[in-house]
Amino acid sequence: MLILSACIEQSTDNSSTNTNSPKSSLESLDSTPKSEPSPSSLYKPGSAEGPAQNVPFPAMPAEARKFTEDGAKSFTLYYFDLLNYAIDSTDTKEIERISEDDCTICYKSIIDEAEEIKKAHRWQVGGKHQAVVIDSHISGKNIAIVTVEFTSDVGKVYSAPSVVHEKLQKQDATSLAFDLSYNKGWTVHKIMGVE
Repeated sequence: MLILSACIEQSTDNSSTNTNSPKSSLESLDSTPKSEPSPSSLYKPGSAEGPAQNVPFPAMPAEARKFTEDGAKSFTLYYFDLLNYAIDSTDTKEIERISEDDCTICYKSIIDEAEEIKKAHRWQVGGKHQAVVIDSHISGKNIAIVTVEFTSDVGKVYSAPSVVHEKLQKQDATSLAFDLSYNKGWTVHKIMGVE
């Protein structure tokens, strides 16, 4: 169910005049591991028998915090790490924090979908996304555009052990443009389809 191909905003306007500020400073994230996990807290991937457990939280790379083209690229790839984390865990707190309120795809295709899966006591296995940055540029004051090509694997959504609620098809290479804003850290303003 969590798949970016479901809804792609088309845009004929190549500029962004976003003035929204991020929900909170990205500088407060601590990517330092706290301690060695105990055997009972080891990551267990999701399966037909149950959801993933103890999903490791992806650390934001230091480069992704910088207002540079490389920082924008790194941040966008980190967004895909958070998307895959949400697929495994249904935890959307961090992806929601770095998604602006008016990012329709961020909410409709990722955050709201994960919340629905959680509320229905379902879980997704597979359907992970892989992304490659095609292009990036700083397009204005505190704004960057990053173009990616992504694919996603086949997957299944389960409603009970061994009960498939939905089958997810493999997503062939699809291009998206991420319209990013910077205010003490990057946030996603909009995700748009690229022809």
